[in-house]
Amino acid sequence: MMFTVRSGEPNYFKCHCQRCGGHIEFPSNGAGVTIDCPHCGKKTVLGVAGGGAKSRKSNKLLWVGLSVALAVGGGAVVVLRIQKPKETVLARPAKVEAPAVLPENTNKPVAQPIPISQPAPAAETISDFDVSKISLQKVPGSSLVYAVGTAKNTVGRQRFGVKIELNQLDENDKNLGVISDYASVVDPQKPWQFKAVLTSPHVAKVTVAGIKEQQ
Repeated sequence: MMFTVRSGEPNYFKCHCQRCGGHIEFPSNGAGVTIDCPHCGKKTVLGVAGGGAKSRKSNKLLWVGLSVALAVGGGAVVVLRIQKPKETVLARPAKVEAPAVLPENTNKPVAQPIPISQPAPAAETISDFDVSKISLQKVPGSSLVYAVGTAKNTVGRQRFGVKIELNQLDENDKNLGVISDYASVVDPQKPWQFKAVLTSPHVAKVTVAGIKEQQ
């Protein structure tokens, strides 16, 4: 395993989901928190590698490396560079209900609300992917916040090794750093739901920095 020390940046690192093996990146203050895996939806503990004897040995080496790096670098960030394939999750269109119509006369019946489909926001096309509006979702009971959105493959072939990079911006549009998510395969004409954890508590919005694909 490789550990990289980044001086002067917020403390964050990555681990594997104990159920599906997907990689998760999170701030150091989230270590030990139990969350729903963004890839398989099952419970996993941040900072603890799952699996057999090999996984336990890797987890021990990870924490030893983290302790040594923090002691030498004075709070420097240790990042475990591991990329795992993500599961493709189909986006579902949100639905809202129309407000009830108030009667002009109390003797007239009140019109019943009619469910309508909310129109999808305009997509931004980047590298032959239509990217939806990106929302920020906080994990209940923790300080973790995810940037969530979908990127639809608009070409008629599979895309391999797809990585999306996102800019973290504060209220003054100052860039607070780049985060990313990765998918090993995105099928043709199918959406990929990406999910990347924020590394700064001052992020007001997230924009797409770029989408890369292995050639």
